[in-house]
Formats: sequence, structure tokens, C-alpha cells
Amino acid sequence: MAEQTVLEGEKAVKPADPTREGYEFAGWFTDEELKNEFDFDTEITANITLYAKWEPLFKVSLVLNGGIAKLDGKAVTELYVKSGEVLPTLVLEKPLNDFAGWFTDEGLTTAFDLETAISQNLTLYAKWEETEAVIENWNC
Repeated sequence: MAEQTVLEGEKAVKPADPTREGYEFAGWFTDEELKNEFDFDTEITANITLYAKWEPLFKVSLVLNGGIAKLDGKAVTELYVKSGEVLPTLVLEKPLNDFAGWFTDEGLTTAFDLETAISQNLTLYAKWEETEAVIENWNC
């Protein structure tokens, strides 16, 4: 956060939330221990220092094995998840294939349960099953 000059009795202007890869911004605090969150409606009566609080996120890498994963319409090969959250719903596509699940190993032998809370960095491997092409007979 950039330094601000605030007249005594005035309020500080809340800046845009900062960003940091692998973390989620969790607020501004008045102490290094991050116990006292700062209220930007507070009138300033002395010099203060604010400290940013960051919550770690876990990186989920997606090995798509020729497919595409989309989150909110955007193609992704990795995403960040808060501790304790589950993998968000992804749209998975691969021509002439049906998605058959996520696995935690390259050999696709250990299935990943989508209800599992994420608690560490993780790599997931997509399994696909070929579908038969449908050819329609058109009479002209």
C-alpha cells in the first residue's frame, strides 16, 4: 500500500486490494500479529502503519492429457484453492472423448474424490474414455 498523507481527524482512503500469487488478500491490520483489523471509517489522529494479511492458497495443477478444462469460460491448466475447499466445478472437453475422472497419479490408478478438501499443492491427471463417432446416413 502506498503511503498516504491524511489530515488529523480525516479518514484514510481504502486502496484497491493488493494481489500476490499463491495467496488471497485478507485485509489490513494495525498490528504485526494481524489481530486488529483496520476500519477505514476510523478518523486518523496519529501516524499509523497498516499490515497486509495474506491467506495461503494451494496450487492445483491439471494434466489434461489432450483435453481442455474451463473455469468460468476461461481455459485453465492450474488454479489456486483456499485451504479446506474442494476443487471448483470445471467444464472438461476433449473431442470424441468423455471425461472419466481425476486421478492423483500419471498411471491413472488412484482416483481423486471431488469431495476431498484441498490441504496441499496437488497435481491432478484427467482420464478420458473414447466415444464412438456417430455417422448419420443422410438421404438426399
